[in-house]
Amino acid sequence: MRPSQSIFDYARLRGAIREYCGTEGAFAAAIGRSPNYISKVFQGKSNFDAMDISRSAEVLEIELDEIGRYFFTRRVQKN
Repeated sequence: MRPSQSIFDYARLRGAIREYCGTEGAFAAAIGRSPNYISKVFQGKSNFDAMDISRSAEVLEIELDEIGRYFFTRRVQKN
């Protein structure tokens, strides 16, 4: 895995973003972050903090017991 690649698989999160917000830019605005920040998170150059996760769960209607599936699913390394 490249150092700049996220260790987390955000596919489920990105699907929810498309469904509820339409674009990553609209999602970023909804949680009080910049589109650049969201892009860096998905590239593995930054991380969501606890407040980002809390706001995201609210905006995307993610149940508390489902947060791990959206934010902490590890990326499967391809050999």
